[in-house]
Amino acid sequence: MGKRVGLKLLVIGSLCVLVVLAGLGARSWLGARQSGPSGDQGAAARQAVLYDAGEFVTNLADTSVRRFIKVHVQLQLADGSVTGELERHQVSVRDCVLGVLRSRTFVEVSGERGMDELGQEVVGRLNQLLGEGRILGIYFTEFVVQ
Repeated sequence: MGKRVGLKLLVIGSLCVLVVLAGLGARSWLGARQSGPSGDQGAAARQAVLYDAGEFVTNLADTSVRRFIKVHVQLQLADGSVTGELERHQVSVRDCVLGVLRSRTFVEVSGERGMDELGQEVVGRLNQLLGEGRILGIYFTEFVVQ
């Protein structure tokens, strides 16, 4: 009976060590992925301005099932002068974002890759509207698909 207890303790101890190591590995991996840009990009990112573009709710392009998407968008701008331009073109900006959202299906927006591609398309379209390089990035602070 002593061997069984000892074996159980060894197994439990080993599992605890594995869980801790997995957590440390995940933290290290996520930290490397979330580290900020370096060099010139880092300087630009530090000087960048965030603009709250608001909340967007619309239907997705799925035809077999009715689905909708709700997102809250923050735009990373090259500088503060873009804020006024965004406010002057607010209707066009909202139409542009809604158009991109409506053109996507549930499968296309699902997962991290779908969100990244959606964000890249929104940034690209907005830069066409405002002038290239004005919008540096996009953050979805809320992302719901149903």
